[in-house]
Amino acid sequence: MGDLDFLAVAEELLCQLPGAYILAVGVREDERWRAVSERTGSRLRALGRQSQVSDYHDAADLYIEGFPFGSTTALLEAGLRGIPVILAPATCPRLLDRTVLLSITS
Repeated sequence: MGDLDFLAVAEELLCQLPGAYILAVGVREDERWRAVSERTGSRLRALGRQSQVSDYHDAADLYIEGFPFGSTTALLEAGLRGIPVILAPATCPRLLDRTVLLSITS
């Protein structure tokens, strides 16, 4: 999928937004995730599969669809709970820009 790299974008976002955290439900931590987590002061966390996600929905300010492969079900669940969602970039210009995030979360 070209140069789409969720971890690279997540790290960039966390560097630009020092008060932000990204909790990735359904993702198993591996060496790359651990390295990005360390570089961002543990503000990126891969939480693995979860049977109950309501606490994560309650804590979420927004939902970022994973890419290059996301979960339509998770996206819909977040949207139905009223959590703003950011769709994964496909062929569009960079969506995950600091000004976009700040306007959504303000």
